[in-house]
Amino acid sequence: MRSIAKIRSYGKKLLDRVPTGVLLALVVVLASTGAYGIGYIAGQDTREGKLEVLQVPFVAATLSNTVSTPIRAEVPQGGQYVASRNGTRYYFPWCGGAKNIKEENKVWFSTKEEAEAKGYTPAVNCKGL
Repeated sequence: MRSIAKIRSYGKKLLDRVPTGVLLALVVVLASTGAYGIGYIAGQDTREGKLEVLQVPFVAATLSNTVSTPIRAEVPQGGQYVASRNGTRYYFPWCGGAKNIKEENKVWFSTKEEAEAKGYTPAVNCKGL
């Protein structure tokens, strides 16, 4: 059985035989391959429909300062804000708190004002409210 010191010295001898440029190229290739793989796996959620991405409506101007048609965001199910019948807070549909609400208890609102008029307040853990 080899000791850790012997294995370390053997590994160091092997690395000394490999040119520095080759080691650098190997590190770059492994790092970029790993980053691509992680990005690919993260993108799987989007392709399978697990991740909801909503576009905020805005008007895009071209270089000649002419205004194009606005891009409209699709409103999910019943509105842009959701709350629980039993709760006091309203959320964006993609916030963690909204995902915990059972479908039969969800109340949908088109605007913040509509939710607040019904007595709901913005959730503090839902960024952007």
